[in-house]
Amino acid sequence: MASYHLAATIIGRSSGKSAIGAAAYRAGALLTCAETGEVFDYRRKRGIEAAFIVAPEGAPSWATDRQALWSAVQAKETRKNSQLARELILALPHELTATESAELVLEWVRAQLVAEGMIADVAIHDPKPRNANDPPNRHAHVMLTTRELDPSQPDGWAKNKNRAWNGTEALERWRETWAAAQNDAFAELGLTTRVDHRTLDAQRAEAEAAGDEIAALVLSRPPEPRLGVVAGALETKGISTERGDALREARQDRALLEQLATSARSIAVQIEATELELTSVEAEVVQTPAPAEAPAADARDRTRIAIDRHLRGLGLDQVEISIAGGDRPSVRLMTPAQILEDLPRLKRANQAGHSIFVRGPRDRDHDLILLDDISAFTSKALERDGLKPAVVVETSPGNYQAWFRLGEPAPAELRGEVARILAERYGGDTAAADGHQSGRLAGFTNPKPEHKNSRGRSPFALLHSYAGKAITAVRELLDAARAALALRKAAIAAAAEVTAAPEADSDLVAWWCQGHAAAPAGSNLSEVDWHLTHLALGSGRSPEDVAAALEATADRKGAHAHDYAITTVQKAVADRNPAPDDDGPSFG
Repeated sequence: MASYHLAATIIGRSSGKSAIGAAAYRAGALLTCAETGEVFDYRRKRGIEAAFIVAPEGAPSWATDRQALWSAVQAKETRKNSQLARELILALPHELTATESAELVLEWVRAQLVAEGMIADVAIHDPKPRNANDPPNRHAHVMLTTRELDPSQPDGWAKNKNRAWNGTEALERWRETWAAAQNDAFAELGLTTRVDHRTLDAQRAEAEAAGDEIAALVLSRPPEPRLGVVAGALETKGISTERGDALREARQDRALLEQLATSARSIAVQIEATELELTSVEAEVVQTPAPAEAPAADARDRTRIAIDRHLRGLGLDQVEISIAGGDRPSVRLMTPAQILEDLPRLKRANQAGHSIFVRGPRDRDHDLILLDDISAFTSKALERDGLKPAVVVETSPGNYQAWFRLGEPAPAELRGEVARILAERYGGDTAAADGHQSGRLAGFTNPKPEHKNSRGRSPFALLHSYAGKAITAVRELLDAARAALALRKAAIAAAAEVTAAPEADSDLVAWWCQGHAAAPAGSNLSEVDWHLTHLALGSGRSPEDVAAALEATADRKGAHAHDYAITTVQKAVADRNPAPDDDGPSFG
């Protein structure tokens, strides 16, 4: 259970503080104050895991010597109210090892603080717990200089302090990026744990807006009490304090509350699935003639509730609803109100084994993007990167579809490119990524045979969230999509010029025939050809040679063999077009 904490304080002369003394205590070092001759010896201090100094590139050697650095600071900041250093205290997640914690702090300090011109003196503490029930308390002290270096000055310091470092904007940026750095570390380790730098009130308001009542309840807890300097020092020495007891109790309460919330979510999903299944069973058993006048909507109809919330999350005034499966698929452009009125027909179709899908209108620009076949963990990673889905639907146990809103209408080809970028970056179904892709409508069953349970029942598409908000990283995402689309169009234009060589290479033809022979019985040879085409192009063969070899082995196509070969190779050449950036688009 990671707990977020970042506190900022000032070490100044007005409070009688010494930068030398503070640095010695935090690093467990022996330092001497040149002003007073006082010796600070904390070499016997326990619980110090690491201590290091990080300075900007090109800094003088004294900047990374603890004694020299803070002596130089005190020699420069001589006014009686001078600020000697700024200190950040960071709680470190116990989910990470000591080495991982040190690397996390180092990377964040270097990127967010030292890159701005500060010198950072970092000490990582992990005091021994007073007893087995005490929560972990690994944390980092980061002492920062308040003035930039300037090699043109005799003392090496800039004439003026950087006042922007004192602003609330800087502090808020540090708080946000420290949370993001921890969440990135969790994601790399495959952990679902996340921290949030925002206040509990802000987090609770977002949960309530998204309809997540359980999360809102968890976030209704009071903030953790602060330990304070005196109590913290006593607790470090193994001396129990009232504040320490209060903090331990608060963390135990939070752990219990989150455990109960996890159980509640699991039970809620099971209840919803059961209620939907019961509704389906009742509809199968009870056959009643339709009344002349439609009855009022049943407030307990879970399918109706799920559909209404799903459509509100999508935010369009009209969507296409399709009934898939069978000989006569149906597609209708409908308003949300019309869909709810048409619910009896949709239910009958679903009970007959048909799938119910939804998508934005094909004949107009809109802002919906669908990412298919993702995991719950992927959904959390998307939120972290400024790509919080407008709607998330669990289409079968463990499989999710995420709908995104761009916040502005976009043409289908651009939406398709955005979908491909998201699928490639977050592990969705790249083959299905398309500007017109359909997703399952919440509240109906997924009748695919492979998803049926032991009793032969199909799972319901369950609505997990429906915040309905546009993503915050839309500018970066659209720019990346436009760049990728331009390259794709250029590749398609180049591929259109592909022709077959006058004569097929005999070795390549023999290799192609071997590929056909090695394919499992009953394989679709067109799919085999597609795979072999990519392999041949990837080995350095020219498109012309590949087209000639494919034509020579496509006797089954008869008079269409030439056109088949040219079209296949053209598509493969266009498909092999690289993305604008080999490392993937940067956004979020």
